[in-house]
Formats: sequence, structure tokens, C-alpha cells
Amino acid sequence: MYGTGVLLPFFFYCMSKEETLLNSVVIGSTLKGLESALLLTKKGYKTTILCSGTYLGEDITGTWKWYPKERQKELRIQLEKIAKRFSLVMPQGELLYPGTIKRLFMEWVRSAGIKVCYMTRLFGAVVQKNQLKGIVAADKQGLFYLPCTLVIDATLHLEATRSITGNPMRFPKE
Repeated sequence: MYGTGVLLPFFFYCMSKEETLLNSVVIGSTLKGLESALLLTKKGYKTTILCSGTYLGEDITGTWKWYPKERQKELRIQLEKIAKRFSLVMPQGELLYPGTIKRLFMEWVRSAGIKVCYMTRLFGAVVQKNQLKGIVAADKQGLFYLPCTLVIDATLHLEATRSITGNPMRFPKE
């Protein structure tokens, strides 16, 4: 099963009304995660993708490694739909090697203004008075905080939802 862009269950009611700039985090760099990040950015969210590896599109470039000629047409149609929906560039005529797809995805997020944190894992959610305030993530430099009002789990096996559901980090009463 591929990442489906599922909202973490307890985040449905956590939108903060006083925030003027909406922040969102997409956990996972699957094709659906990339598409979710592009949609959120189009809707006005400042979006960050947490990528567990060193490249985007882990479900396409990491799993299959290479699309044989008979699968190239299917992949191109899938990517062209996304490119058309978000007015993004799509290379014409060339074969879609994993490296080509990785560079294409990097160009898409760059042109959309999406921040990507590579080699990063979700550590927990920061919830105060039943409102999502942000998430804590970890990379090689340690833990860091990302303020956000919306989180989408687009990991391959919904690992983020399983690791955080029912166990958010909470502030003591103020």
C-alpha cells in the first residue's frame, strides 16, 4: 500500500484561528505526499515535507528503481496529470529514469516554494489545549520543532499515524 495522504486522526479539529499564515507538514515523500504538498501550497499553506531518505518520490524511485518501456507510458501519464494540475514542467519524450524523476520532483518543490527536510523522522506532535501547535522531528543534528496547523501522513505504510496516534506530547496546564 502506498502513502495515501491521510490526515492524522486527532488533527481534524486542531486548526488555529488566530494564525494568519497557515503552516502544514507532509510526512513522507511519496508521490501522494508530493501531490498533497503541492495542493496545500496552492491553497495558501506554507508547506514542509519531511523526507526520511535523501530523495523525493520514494515509492516510485526507491521501490521499482526503473520503469521498463511498457511501464513508461503509465508513469508518464501519472506524472503529466500532476504537472498539468499544478502548472509544472514535465520533460517531453525522454525516458523517465529514477534520477530524472528525482530531479523533476526537486524542481517541482523548488518552484512551488516547498521546504524539504531530508533524512528526517517524526518524533511527536505538540498539542496545547487540544490544538495542534506543531511537530517535533529529528535529523542528524538532533530534535527540532516545526510549527504547523495541519499534518498529513504520506508515508508508505502510514508509519507516522501509527507512531503518534494517541500519544501526542502535551504541555502542562498554564
